[in-house]
Amino acid sequence: MNRLVNEYMAGASKGPLGDAARANLKAQDQREREANRGVRRTMKECIKPGNVIDDDVKECMEGLRTKDW
Repeated sequence: MNRLVNEYMAGASKGPLGDAARANLKAQDQREREANRGVRRTMKECIKPGNVIDDDVKECMEGLRTKDW
């Protein structure tokens, strides 16, 4: 129910209430991702071809994203 209210306020309000609702949704998503994270990996295991290191690689190392590249 709380998420539903935050989603409504985030979309409907342009002021401080909307900003707070968007921040709450972002924080809740982060908590859910951290609670459901998988195995942490090394940078060597997650690095992209061409030795590219970006946010995807960081999330892979933290166990928040699977390596799909």
